[in-house]
Amino acid sequence: MRGIIWYYEDKDKAIRKLKEIIDYNKKDLLRVRHNKNEYTAYFSNGDVWSIAPSHLSHKGTACNVSLISRDIPNEFETLIIRPATKSYPF
Repeated sequence: MRGIIWYYEDKDKAIRKLKEIIDYNKKDLLRVRHNKNEYTAYFSNGDVWSIAPSHLSHKGTACNVSLISRDIPNEFETLIIRPATKSYPF
């Protein structure tokens, strides 16, 4: 399963949320890959969680589950996030 934590302006908040997911599934964690542009966690059951900004450049990004920051405008949610998510965002 691929999960994305979408953020608008507060990247640190998205990283904290990803760290919560990592702490919850710590025993299944394989590796964490992070640099200036990417923060992704890989788990032994095949799950991949990452953070992504809600910009038009991420229009083709596909995922199974989306966690959406409350500060994301509705237009980005409608145009980018909902079409990219196989399950409804929460």
